[in-house]
Amino acid sequence: MLKKPVFDSFTEYWYYARYLSVGQRKIIFKNLPPEQKDFLDNSFLKEEWSDLFYRNDVNEKIDELKELYGYDILDIRNRVLKGKSVYIPIKFWQVVEEELEQFKSEVTNFIVEGIKIIPCSNNKEVCLVVYAPED
Repeated sequence: MLKKPVFDSFTEYWYYARYLSVGQRKIIFKNLPPEQKDFLDNSFLKEEWSDLFYRNDVNEKIDELKELYGYDILDIRNRVLKGKSVYIPIKFWQVVEEELEQFKSEVTNFIVEGIKIIPCSNNKEVCLVVYAPED
């Protein structure tokens, strides 16, 4: 039987833990009684928090790619959606695809949906990013 829970729901847990580092949150979670961990896991799924966490993971990956390569994929997407032509190194786009592959497509659609890559005919190291919504 579950004693009075430390947290009544994942929402309550997150209210207190959201400003803590990932490491600090892991320590708190690790030190909860097993029943409370199960309760929070179930609450996490029932309240559909996973999409938010996946989206945050994708945003962190985008920031990491921007830091490493100097290209902001969200800025590129915004420019393309406004009808502008954007050229980027094809190797960068390959890295983006590889890195985003680890996430569900529902979570990465806000980045790649409607985006098409066209290899440049006179420079094989560059590609054109265009908006091409699927019909």
